[in-house]
Amino acid sequence: MSALSLAATESEQIELAAVQNRHSLYNDLLQVPDLASRRHELVFEQKNRLLGRHRRIVLFNGRYLEWTEQRGRREETRIINLAFLAGSPSAYREIAWRSLSVALLALIVAGLLFAVGQTVAALAALGVSLLGLGICLRGSSRRLLFYTRNGRVVMFDLFDQRGDRKRFAKVVGALQLRGERAWALLPDRKERLAAEVAEHRRLMQEGAINQAQYERAKQRIFRRYSD
Repeated sequence: MSALSLAATESEQIELAAVQNRHSLYNDLLQVPDLASRRHELVFEQKNRLLGRHRRIVLFNGRYLEWTEQRGRREETRIINLAFLAGSPSAYREIAWRSLSVALLALIVAGLLFAVGQTVAALAALGVSLLGLGICLRGSSRRLLFYTRNGRVVMFDLFDQRGDRKRFAKVVGALQLRGERAWALLPDRKERLAAEVAEHRRLMQEGAINQAQYERAKQRIFRRYSD
Protein backbone atom coordinates (compact mmCIF):
# COMPACT_ATOMS: atom_id res chain seq x y z
CA MET A 1 0.00 0.00 0.00
CA SER A 2 1.20 3.45 -0.85
CA ALA A 3 -0.04 6.84 0.29
CA LEU A 4 -0.38 10.20 -1.37
CA SER A 5 0.13 12.97 1.20
CA LEU A 6 -1.34 16.43 0.93
CA ALA A 7 -0.08 19.20 3.20
CA ALA A 8 -2.95 21.05 4.85
CA THR A 9 -0.60 23.29 6.81
CA GLU A 10 3.15 23.17 7.38
CA SER A 11 2.67 20.94 10.41
CA GLU A 12 -0.32 18.89 9.32
CA GLN A 13 -0.46 16.06 6.78
CA ILE A 14 -3.51 14.32 5.39
CA GLU A 15 -2.94 10.89 3.91
CA LEU A 16 -4.92 9.76 0.92
CA ALA A 17 -4.59 5.96 0.71
CA ALA A 18 -4.32 4.19 -2.63
CA VAL A 19 -5.42 0.56 -2.49
CA GLN A 20 -3.51 -2.07 -4.46
CA ASN A 21 -5.08 -3.37 -7.69
CA ARG A 22 -7.21 -0.23 -8.05
CA HIS A 23 -6.76 2.83 -10.17
CA SER A 24 -5.73 5.80 -8.06
CA LEU A 25 -8.38 8.16 -6.77
CA TYR A 26 -6.63 11.03 -8.51
CA ASN A 27 -6.66 9.44 -11.96
CA ASP A 28 -10.20 8.10 -11.64
CA LEU A 29 -12.05 10.98 -10.04
CA LEU A 30 -9.93 14.13 -9.81
CA GLN A 31 -7.63 14.56 -12.79
CA VAL A 32 -9.08 16.83 -15.48
CA PRO A 33 -9.12 14.93 -18.81
CA ASP A 34 -6.97 16.33 -21.57
CA LEU A 35 -8.61 17.78 -24.68
CA ALA A 36 -8.22 14.60 -26.72
CA SER A 37 -10.12 12.46 -24.20
CA ARG A 38 -13.02 14.82 -23.48
CA ARG A 39 -16.53 13.67 -24.43
CA HIS A 40 -18.93 16.61 -24.66
CA GLU A 41 -22.39 15.81 -23.32
CA LEU A 42 -24.08 19.19 -23.02
CA VAL A 43 -23.43 22.67 -24.40
CA PHE A 44 -25.39 25.68 -23.14
CA GLU A 45 -24.88 29.34 -24.07
CA GLN A 46 -26.20 32.64 -22.73
CA LYS A 47 -25.89 36.12 -24.19
CA ASN A 48 -26.61 39.47 -22.60
CA ARG A 49 -25.96 42.05 -25.29
CA LEU A 50 -26.72 45.00 -23.04
CA LEU A 51 -24.07 43.91 -20.54
CA GLY A 52 -21.78 42.71 -23.33
CA ARG A 53 -21.44 39.21 -21.89
CA HIS A 54 -21.42 35.84 -23.61
CA ARG A 55 -21.33 32.72 -21.47
CA ARG A 56 -20.87 29.10 -22.48
CA ILE A 57 -20.82 25.96 -20.39
CA VAL A 58 -19.77 22.53 -21.63
CA LEU A 59 -20.42 19.39 -19.60
CA PHE A 60 -17.97 16.61 -20.41
CA ASN A 61 -16.96 13.15 -19.19
CA GLY A 62 -19.85 12.99 -16.76
CA ARG A 63 -18.36 15.11 -13.99
CA TYR A 64 -16.53 18.10 -15.47
CA LEU A 65 -17.73 21.52 -16.54
CA GLU A 66 -15.93 24.06 -18.69
CA TRP A 67 -17.25 27.57 -18.07
CA THR A 68 -16.29 30.41 -20.41
CA GLU A 69 -17.29 34.07 -20.27
CA GLN A 70 -16.52 36.69 -22.88
CA ARG A 71 -16.64 40.41 -22.07
CA GLY A 72 -15.68 42.28 -25.18
CA ARG A 73 -12.22 41.02 -26.10
CA ARG A 74 -11.57 39.55 -22.69
CA GLU A 75 -12.24 35.83 -22.21
CA GLU A 76 -12.11 33.80 -19.01
CA THR A 77 -12.26 29.99 -18.85
CA ARG A 78 -12.20 27.58 -15.94
CA ILE A 79 -12.71 23.85 -15.46
CA ILE A 80 -14.81 22.70 -12.51
CA ASN A 81 -15.16 19.18 -11.12
CA LEU A 82 -18.89 18.92 -10.42
CA ALA A 83 -18.28 16.59 -7.46
CA PHE A 84 -17.12 19.63 -5.49
CA LEU A 85 -19.95 21.95 -6.53
CA ALA A 86 -22.69 22.70 -3.97
CA GLY A 87 -25.98 21.00 -4.75
CA SER A 88 -28.08 24.17 -4.86
CA PRO A 89 -27.02 27.51 -6.39
CA SER A 90 -27.88 30.81 -4.67
CA ALA A 91 -29.99 33.49 -6.33
CA TYR A 92 -28.45 36.95 -6.64
CA ARG A 93 -29.86 40.09 -8.23
CA GLU A 94 -27.41 42.40 -9.99
CA ILE A 95 -28.68 45.99 -10.35
CA ALA A 96 -27.39 48.39 -12.99
CA TRP A 97 -26.64 51.11 -10.42
CA ARG A 98 -25.12 53.57 -12.88
CA SER A 99 -28.25 53.69 -15.03
CA LEU A 100 -30.42 53.89 -11.92
CA SER A 101 -28.36 56.81 -10.58
CA VAL A 102 -28.71 58.69 -13.88
CA ALA A 103 -32.47 58.08 -13.84
CA LEU A 104 -32.86 59.38 -10.29
CA LEU A 105 -30.66 62.42 -10.91
CA ALA A 106 -32.60 63.29 -14.06
CA LEU A 107 -35.86 62.92 -12.14
CA ILE A 108 -34.66 65.35 -9.46
CA VAL A 109 -33.57 67.82 -12.15
CA ALA A 110 -36.97 67.46 -13.84
CA GLY A 111 -38.72 68.25 -10.55
CA LEU A 112 -36.60 71.37 -10.00
CA LEU A 113 -37.21 72.58 -13.56
CA PHE A 114 -40.95 72.10 -13.18
CA ALA A 115 -40.79 74.08 -9.94
CA VAL A 116 -39.23 77.10 -11.69
CA GLY A 117 -41.54 76.90 -14.68
CA GLN A 118 -39.07 75.46 -17.22
CA THR A 119 -41.61 73.01 -18.63
CA VAL A 120 -39.83 72.08 -21.87
CA ALA A 121 -36.50 71.44 -20.15
CA ALA A 122 -38.30 69.57 -17.38
CA LEU A 123 -39.98 67.26 -19.89
CA ALA A 124 -36.61 66.60 -21.53
CA ALA A 125 -35.10 65.72 -18.15
CA LEU A 126 -38.08 63.50 -17.42
CA GLY A 127 -37.48 61.70 -20.72
CA VAL A 128 -33.85 61.12 -19.76
CA SER A 129 -35.03 59.75 -16.42
CA LEU A 130 -37.42 57.31 -18.07
CA LEU A 131 -34.72 56.24 -20.52
CA GLY A 132 -32.27 55.64 -17.68
CA LEU A 133 -34.88 53.65 -15.79
CA GLY A 134 -35.54 51.50 -18.85
CA ILE A 135 -31.82 50.82 -19.32
CA CYS A 136 -31.56 49.97 -15.63
CA LEU A 137 -34.37 47.42 -15.89
CA ARG A 138 -32.83 45.83 -18.96
CA GLY A 139 -29.31 45.90 -17.57
CA SER A 140 -30.24 44.45 -14.19
CA SER A 141 -30.24 40.68 -14.03
CA ARG A 142 -31.04 37.83 -11.72
CA ARG A 143 -28.21 35.34 -11.53
CA LEU A 144 -27.60 31.97 -9.96
CA LEU A 145 -24.27 31.69 -8.14
CA PHE A 146 -22.63 28.26 -8.04
CA TYR A 147 -20.32 27.66 -5.05
CA THR A 148 -17.89 24.92 -4.16
CA ARG A 149 -19.52 22.42 -1.82
CA ASN A 150 -17.72 23.02 1.49
CA GLY A 151 -15.18 25.68 0.51
CA ARG A 152 -18.03 28.08 -0.40
CA VAL A 153 -16.09 29.83 -3.16
CA VAL A 154 -18.12 31.16 -6.10
CA MET A 155 -17.05 29.23 -9.20
CA PHE A 156 -19.35 30.70 -11.82
CA ASP A 157 -22.79 32.17 -12.33
CA LEU A 158 -25.55 31.92 -14.92
CA PHE A 159 -28.26 34.39 -15.87
CA ASP A 160 -31.64 33.16 -14.66
CA GLN A 161 -33.35 33.06 -18.05
CA ARG A 162 -37.07 33.70 -18.02
CA GLY A 163 -37.60 33.32 -21.76
CA ASP A 164 -36.34 29.73 -21.85
CA ARG A 165 -36.97 28.71 -18.27
CA LYS A 166 -37.76 25.06 -19.03
CA ARG A 167 -34.45 24.40 -20.79
CA PHE A 168 -32.55 26.45 -18.22
CA ALA A 169 -34.07 24.37 -15.41
CA LYS A 170 -33.02 21.19 -17.21
CA VAL A 171 -29.43 22.44 -17.49
CA VAL A 172 -29.25 23.34 -13.79
CA GLY A 173 -30.85 20.01 -12.90
CA ALA A 174 -28.28 18.14 -15.01
CA LEU A 175 -25.41 19.90 -13.22
CA GLN A 176 -26.89 19.06 -9.83
CA LEU A 177 -27.49 15.41 -10.72
CA ARG A 178 -24.02 14.87 -12.16
CA GLY A 179 -22.48 16.63 -9.17
CA GLU A 180 -24.26 14.45 -6.62
CA ARG A 181 -23.35 11.28 -8.49
CA ALA A 182 -19.70 12.29 -8.68
CA TRP A 183 -19.68 13.26 -4.99
CA ALA A 184 -21.12 9.87 -4.01
CA LEU A 185 -18.18 8.11 -5.69
CA LEU A 186 -15.62 9.80 -3.46
CA PRO A 187 -14.37 7.94 -0.35
CA ASP A 188 -15.40 9.21 3.07
CA ARG A 189 -13.73 11.41 5.66
CA LYS A 190 -9.96 11.91 5.25
CA GLU A 191 -9.87 10.92 1.59
CA ARG A 192 -12.81 13.16 0.76
CA LEU A 193 -11.33 16.04 2.76
CA ALA A 194 -8.03 15.66 0.94
CA ALA A 195 -9.80 15.58 -2.41
CA GLU A 196 -11.69 18.81 -1.66
CA VAL A 197 -8.54 20.62 -0.61
CA ALA A 198 -6.69 19.29 -3.66
CA GLU A 199 -9.44 20.55 -5.97
CA HIS A 200 -9.26 24.06 -4.49
CA ARG A 201 -5.48 23.98 -4.80
CA ARG A 202 -5.82 23.09 -8.50
CA LEU A 203 -8.23 25.98 -8.99
CA MET A 204 -5.77 28.34 -7.32
CA GLN A 205 -2.85 27.10 -9.42
CA GLU A 206 -4.90 27.60 -12.59
CA GLY A 207 -5.86 31.15 -11.57
CA ALA A 208 -9.57 30.47 -11.04
CA ILE A 209 -9.30 31.57 -7.39
CA ASN A 210 -6.65 33.52 -5.52
CA GLN A 211 -4.50 32.58 -2.53
CA ALA A 212 -6.81 34.26 -0.01
CA GLN A 213 -9.86 32.45 -1.37
CA TYR A 214 -7.99 29.16 -1.23
CA GLU A 215 -6.95 29.67 2.40
CA ARG A 216 -10.50 30.59 3.46
CA ALA A 217 -11.92 27.62 1.58
CA LYS A 218 -9.40 25.28 3.19
CA GLN A 219 -10.35 26.44 6.68
CA ARG A 220 -14.07 25.98 5.94
CA ILE A 221 -13.39 22.46 4.68
CA PHE A 222 -11.42 21.55 7.81
CA ARG A 223 -14.18 22.93 10.04
CA ARG A 224 -16.76 20.93 8.12
CA TYR A 225 -14.90 17.66 8.62
CA SER A 226 -14.07 18.35 12.26
CA ASP A 227 -17.75 18.55 13.20
